[in-house]
Amino acid sequence: MHVDGFKKTFALDQGAVLSNDQVFQALYNAPLTDDKRGGICCGLSLIWLARRMMFHNESAEQRAAALVSMPGFSWGGKTQDIHNASPASGSGWADYLETMLSEALRVYVLRLVRPTISDGAHSNAAGDAAIMWAPARPAGSYVLHYIWLDMPGSANGCGHWTASYTSHGSFGRAGHFYHFDPNMGEHRVSTSDAETYLAGWVQAYDSGFSGIRYLCSVELTRN
Repeated sequence: MHVDGFKKTFALDQGAVLSNDQVFQALYNAPLTDDKRGGICCGLSLIWLARRMMFHNESAEQRAAALVSMPGFSWGGKTQDIHNASPASGSGWADYLETMLSEALRVYVLRLVRPTISDGAHSNAAGDAAIMWAPARPAGSYVLHYIWLDMPGSANGCGHWTASYTSHGSFGRAGHFYHFDPNMGEHRVSTSDAETYLAGWVQAYDSGFSGIRYLCSVELTRN
């Protein structure tokens, strides 16, 4: 997958890795029917965010080397198992996110910043981009993004997680918006282009799947 008009700092297609029977067995020693075959997007996104927080001077090449690796996918899978064992419950997105993510976040010593939750039903590319950009706009923000997609043959659809970081500008220059998607890789765009980029990202998913139902984004911080 790709976003029209924007280049990736590094590419990643989790499906190409997880669909390989031999690689999957070597990584997880689990049945080929294991839920991780469908993706470990939450696990990989949390690893990416944690590395952005810890290693400020890490290059895109170094992030790619850490993520697109046996250790990266192994740890991402362990995190995904924790997430998969924590179904959403409660009423409203504050409760849903807390129940879905709190145990997985604990591994990385992270927590949700509840007042930053931004959510809404799919409207159009610009409207969806505004939902995602709201908690990501402040410089220094680390954000986890959720998109609920329609899938052919599935009444419940499927969820997908991505992550972002918005940098501070330096020497009078604007900052950058970094977005990591386990189905695409990493993009780095000027903050002035962030909403345009996110609208293109939404369009890529809207056309690549049967449709989009809902979106939710929330800032994360260290405990």
